[in-house]
Amino acid sequence: MKLQRIGVGVLALVLVMGVMSGTMTSQPIVPQTNLALEHAIGIALGQVGPKPHEQMLSSGVVQAGLHARYGEGALAGATRGPARHSGLPSPNNVAIRALSCANVFTGQFNNIRVNQECSFRRQAEEQIAVDPRDPTHVIAGQNDSRIGYNKCGIDYSFDQGQHWGDQLPPFSQYVLKDGHTADAASDPNIVFDSQSNAYFGCVVFDVFAAANGVVVTKSNAAFGGT
Repeated sequence: MKLQRIGVGVLALVLVMGVMSGTMTSQPIVPQTNLALEHAIGIALGQVGPKPHEQMLSSGVVQAGLHARYGEGALAGATRGPARHSGLPSPNNVAIRALSCANVFTGQFNNIRVNQECSFRRQAEEQIAVDPRDPTHVIAGQNDSRIGYNKCGIDYSFDQGQHWGDQLPPFSQYVLKDGHTADAASDPNIVFDSQSNAYFGCVVFDVFAAANGVVVTKSNAAFGGT
């Protein structure tokens, strides 16, 4: 501790002497480029590919970076649909569709965003399933915080993922057997059976109680459920 105090004192003395002699001048702070974000933006625009086993940045972070750079990506009143922007660097200016974003970013066609809803609320732990009898039917799910605390969100497509719709499942405020209300949901799981019925489930729980549950909702192919 004594040596540490001596070191700090010597450093302070050197700084004072440098300022008094005019040999030290203040320099403006230059912002440094966030290389990780730059790389993620490049992936989103289709300019580069991800590295093997790369942990991808949150889509909300990337969307914020794109918004800051290009002035795109409306938040309020955003709608689904295709958009083109000839000013963005991209091979062939291919249009990309992103969920709930009025303006989206060009890139290669494999860059469709399924669950990007552009309010920057967390959506994670994604799952996806394809109907074995009709591969044009695709269902995805994720942890979803767009209405506040964590729920499970459902995304669905009827054209092999070209366009997507989404909803929150009927698991909100589920009453558990001990009387507690399940305020949160997590860990979505999705599967199709051999008859094209889709099953979507997730874990529901109250963070202050031991009780929890696994709840499942089912579509019925015979009634147009998929």
